[in-house]
Amino acid sequence: MGYQIEVAFDMRVVGSVTQIKSELVKKAEKNNCEMHYVTYERDGYRGMTTRNHSVMTFIFPEEKKFIVNFIRFVREFKEARFESISIDDVKSTILFASRKYLSMMAPQFVKRYKKSRHLLSQEHKSIVEEIHKMH
Repeated sequence: MGYQIEVAFDMRVVGSVTQIKSELVKKAEKNNCEMHYVTYERDGYRGMTTRNHSVMTFIFPEEKKFIVNFIRFVREFKEARFESISIDDVKSTILFASRKYLSMMAPQFVKRYKKSRHLLSQEHKSIVEEIHKMH
């Protein structure tokens, strides 16, 4: 069981995420990150780009302190947006999902996510609260 956190950057604003990526990877590794990778999402309509994001995914061990430290560090980057945080047990449970992330999910999964948010343990709720502190 471990935590997965996705952090997105709008490439139209940031341009290159090389420096940000290296800082995040360095901090993640200091917090026992088990694995990380980058994907790119690009959406558009009739030649107009509506989404051009770099999404960094980090996998952390189950210990809460590591992911909380990392969340606090990511909040320092105004260009960064949390896409999702989930925990993998026997099944994957989404602890947090951004509005954009929810808009990309199938409606039945959005409904299930919204119903299950209040069933999170206190430990998981405190992790989600770390994200909301940035707003």
